[in-house]
Amino acid sequence: MTSAAAPVLPPLTTAERRPSRVDLAVFAAMLLLGLLGIFLSHDLLDDDELGRLPMWADYVAFVLVIVPVPVRRMAPAAVCLYVGVGFAVFRLLEVPEGAVSTVALFMAIHAAGAHVPDPTRRTWSRAIALAAGFLALFVQLAGDVELVGFETVVGLLFSVGINAGFYVAAWVLGDRDRHQRIDRAELSRRAEQLATEREARAQQAVVAERVRIARELHDVVAHHVSVMGVQAAAARHVMAKDPERAAEALGTVESSARQAVEELQRLVGILREAPSDGIDAPQPTLDGLPALVDTLAEAGLPVELREIGRSPAVPDSVGLSAHRIVQEALTNVMRHAPGAETTVVLTHLAGVLQVEVVNGPAPAGATPAGPGGGRGLLGMRERAAMLGGTIEAGPLPRGGYRVAATLPLPGGATTGAIGAHVVPGRGSARSGPHSPAASGVNDTTDEGSTRLDEEVTR
Repeated sequence: MTSAAAPVLPPLTTAERRPSRVDLAVFAAMLLLGLLGIFLSHDLLDDDELGRLPMWADYVAFVLVIVPVPVRRMAPAAVCLYVGVGFAVFRLLEVPEGAVSTVALFMAIHAAGAHVPDPTRRTWSRAIALAAGFLALFVQLAGDVELVGFETVVGLLFSVGINAGFYVAAWVLGDRDRHQRIDRAELSRRAEQLATEREARAQQAVVAERVRIARELHDVVAHHVSVMGVQAAAARHVMAKDPERAAEALGTVESSARQAVEELQRLVGILREAPSDGIDAPQPTLDGLPALVDTLAEAGLPVELREIGRSPAVPDSVGLSAHRIVQEALTNVMRHAPGAETTVVLTHLAGVLQVEVVNGPAPAGATPAGPGGGRGLLGMRERAAMLGGTIEAGPLPRGGYRVAATLPLPGGATTGAIGAHVVPGRGSARSGPHSPAASGVNDTTDEGSTRLDEEVTR
């Protein structure tokens, strides 16, 4: 089990590392106050009360100690060590500048805690600076003590406590600022990640919508155009010999063209309308399969629809996918095996709807269309996969082709096979459970399904 990665301190930008106007203003104020303190001390105090250096040396020592403060963010660890050691020497030399050097050490410790990314360098640079400062403080205080007493002890403790609190505050505030920088960087990273993921999801949604529209257009246009092509070819062949039959075929072409235009207008309308307009255009369902079979039968495809069992309620999504799968499978039959005997079987089982389209070999003299692009089978697989179902498609050993889809029903509602309903050809009435057409196909067990497959492929 891997542990989570430690948060990373983001590096400072070039602009952040450079001294700002505030840094320069603070440095100028510190320089002025320190030089003024040294001047007043040498002017007001006696020589025995001053430090060990002349005035000019005090000035130089003071400037050398605070001069790195404005550039502390460029090399925070080095500046912290430099100021800490310089502060210790500064105190031992007893330069009378007041408390400005203490502020410089505070700022150096804070910068190291806030901006040094390496924890070892960060800790050691601050610890050495603090140790040097306290060592100089103890030496200085020890030299000033002449008589040990209650007041002396209280004064020492007060002085050490003030300095300790001051420097601990620098340490703590530096750590706080570092954690805030890490948190801000993490929030920025997560915001960028969310924006990237949101953009990726939007692109995926666009691609998915394009695929859905392409699939719908393919199913609608391919079906109607295939019917129109078959009927137009039939009309051309019989126009001279049988004008009445040619006129009937051309009527089918006209009807298919009208249906294709209506479907395209529906799809275009959905695309043009805003999502908030609540477009709820009717979609094909299982109830539309008899009409689909009738249309193809009129186009010259000998197709029969059989329904085994009854489902009290098939969801619209399942019904639409089943309708489109059957439509695409029958369109492929018309394209690649025109005139082949075809059977569509709907089987309602416990929790699933099985759809099977089986066709035999094309009759002699049939002229198949050219090879398709494979998008129809891909669309059928996508429709089944969206519902958690499967598609099986492939040629049969005795010739012909079989497409079988298994579509789960939400909730797994149990449905029984109460009879086979057959629609052979042009919209004939469905037969009841005791019809001869139902013989041998009303068993929903595996054995019954096997007999049905043998009967269909025979």
